[in-house]
Amino acid sequence: DDEEGQLSSSIMSFVSDVTSYMPSLLRVGRGSQVCTAADSTRDRPSKPIILYSYEGNQFCRLVREVLTELDLVYGLRSAGKESPRRQELSTMTGGSSQCPFLIDANTDTQMSESADIIRYLYKTYGRWTPPNEFLQTVSKVVTPTLQP
Repeated sequence: DDEEGQLSSSIMSFVSDVTSYMPSLLRVGRGSQVCTAADSTRDRPSKPIILYSYEGNQFCRLVREVLTELDLVYGLRSAGKESPRRQELSTMTGGSSQCPFLIDANTDTQMSESADIIRYLYKTYGRWTPPNEFLQTVSKVVTPTLQP
């Protein structure tokens, strides 16, 4: 029974690893450098953007990638489960601790939902919308299927 438990645990660990790396493989290169959508002619935010996020969440990853691609300075509030910042977020939003959650004091904007945040960031700080429609489509179709 103990061997079966270890085997089961090993298989679950492998599946978890694969589903964790799959979004990165499908989005290879995203968020690794500033892209041409970054608009240096626009006013840059004078105050850092705040992002409540946690590492294991693929939707948070999408937002972090866009912040990097648009070369935006931001403060990261790591809000993993059981984190005090998770409770802070819940208090601030009236009960929701959903991540990602973006606060942009430059425009008095607070929002959740990764697609809305990404659209907002490109509209507010970018020259144009996301650079690769294929990757955007793959993200919309594949990434939700990889949720634990």
